[in-house]
Amino acid sequence: MKQIQVTTKPKGLDKMTAVAITPEQREEFVVEAEARVAKLETEVHTLRDASKDAKADTRALTLVTLPHNNLPLRDRIAIEVPQQPGLRILLSEQAHRQIAARVKIPWDYYDRMWQGQLDLLAENVNRWFKAEPEARLLRMRGPLTEQEHVIHATAQAPYRLRAFLGASFRTLDNADFLAAAIPAARERGAYLHSYDLNDQRMHARFLTFAQDARDIVARVATERGVTEAEAQQNPAIKWVNEVLSVGVALRNSETGFAALDVTGFMEILRCLNLLTATSEFNRRHVGRRRNGNDGFAFEDAWSEQTRRLDNAAIFSQIGDTILAVLSEAKQAELAGKVLGAKTEPLALPVPTFEFVGNLGANLNLTEAEVRVLQEETERAVIQEGVVTRFALSQGITALARRTDTADFDRKVELERYGFEMLDRDVEKLLAAGRTPATRN
Repeated sequence: MKQIQVTTKPKGLDKMTAVAITPEQREEFVVEAEARVAKLETEVHTLRDASKDAKADTRALTLVTLPHNNLPLRDRIAIEVPQQPGLRILLSEQAHRQIAARVKIPWDYYDRMWQGQLDLLAENVNRWFKAEPEARLLRMRGPLTEQEHVIHATAQAPYRLRAFLGASFRTLDNADFLAAAIPAARERGAYLHSYDLNDQRMHARFLTFAQDARDIVARVATERGVTEAEAQQNPAIKWVNEVLSVGVALRNSETGFAALDVTGFMEILRCLNLLTATSEFNRRHVGRRRNGNDGFAFEDAWSEQTRRLDNAAIFSQIGDTILAVLSEAKQAELAGKVLGAKTEPLALPVPTFEFVGNLGANLNLTEAEVRVLQEETERAVIQEGVVTRFALSQGITALARRTDTADFDRKVELERYGFEMLDRDVEKLLAAGRTPATRN
């Protein structure tokens, strides 16, 4: 399944305050955002409709090589089920990786066999499937693209194995996740900011319309003890009236690569940097082990109705969590972290360039990432007029923005570092930038 990523901002509204958005612009943008939601839902439902789950004892599965020279080399191996003649299943790379891990064949050797010694690969896996039998959940899907239809027809295989998972894997699927999440996001006035969907993970981000920092300050001044006037009077700080959007990020994997997760985040509209907070709701795909899989069974995993009833309690919590993350109180809390981080100058123990380099090394950044971090942090310090936790955070989130968009998980990881910087204990932060980490 191809990777899809959509990121859209209101035309001409990237650095405008909420007050500057006309009702007509807002209405037009909401219509466009709803079209993106519909597109995401279509992609997710297309995958769901093409998918099938089955449970099997590994003794019921046999890897075989296919004699079709007109097939891609890596599609000349498949799973067959002797108890069900005619059932043949091609395998995705991630399924191969999960099988290799389960039978404890090092991936480098497994991949070497997959590239040219298919009979040896089948012999190895089949031996371990029989010697150490266990119940597994097979997540499969039919072909989606024209090219896939040709390959599946040639191989006479109706399905491809998406994932090779434990029998207790809980199937918390994207379609149900979105069905619970989208109404709650709409209720809070959040629109679909971006999404990334592939056969391993789904990321979806919903953002509220921007709010002027003056309004945010008014809500949090009492709690934080910092007013806009006090911040402007501080001669060490070049006050920037930040415009913020608060949102909620959804993450899930139907194939065992990530837990179901709901997280708050912020976008700084001045630079379009994103700050990803700590998780508000996280549920691993672990459920109860299911009976009825003795011997050499290969059968449908469970009914759609049974699955939905089993997961109903979890998905009922999703909407409540999103409503809480996008509430006024939570938005004020997140904005307060920005203000606190902007108004506290840091007395660095070493020069800024060196400090940022040490900090990057202690965050396990690559040397190339450290160089970008130093460059972006210098820019942020100039804008702020002084070194603050906010400036350091901006450096990290700018690095995330410049990271290869194909590596969405890496971007999120860096955005989390940026958010942690806002709230990090000052003494621990200074210690992290005092000396570099020892690289292996």
